[in-house]
Amino acid sequence: MLFERLAIAWLKEATPPAVARRLGLTWEEANGIVERAVRRGLARRPTAAARYLGIDEHSYLKHFQFVTMVVDLERQTVLHLADDRTADILAGYFEGLSIDERLAIEAVVMDMWDPYRRTVLDYVPDGDLKIVFDRFHVMRHVIEAMDQVRRRENRVLRQQGDHRLTGTKSLCLKTRVAGTDFTAAPRRQFRRLRKSTLKWPAPGR
Repeated sequence: MLFERLAIAWLKEATPPAVARRLGLTWEEANGIVERAVRRGLARRPTAAARYLGIDEHSYLKHFQFVTMVVDLERQTVLHLADDRTADILAGYFEGLSIDERLAIEAVVMDMWDPYRRTVLDYVPDGDLKIVFDRFHVMRHVIEAMDQVRRRENRVLRQQGDHRLTGTKSLCLKTRVAGTDFTAAPRRQFRRLRKSTLKWPAPGR
């Protein structure tokens, strides 16, 4: 057990193959230590329920495979991990909760992947009021919508010989909303456009 404790401490800092080389283990032996540690942790876990859930998928093997992960955002612990990212995979987590545990869920943070959204609606009471879409995906849709407006308006303007919006896509991506500050020249250009009567960018934005 003392040796496994040492190995686990190293496994938190390096990959299983690297730890196996340094400790004179095979990959299977190192992986076995990980699996036993996970089983012990799961056995000590009091519950798989939480008030604030985070749901996401993670890819591996060059993005050809996915796993679904459910985490407790308060305790920052993993509650559920399963292969694939289907509705049935996520449903397996919620089916392990009692109705009282589902009622106690206050918020579910997730991206806009529809199978996850539908599963939350099916299993979490008042799920439509408890889903919180993460900021990254919300802002990606906002920026894409802004760029669609800019491109449509640019086509109309160019037909009239007006090239004010030509080459302005980077302005859409560099707004403070997107988290990137302007340098001096693009800031002046953006201000001029905002003071115009164009649909993009919206006045006062």
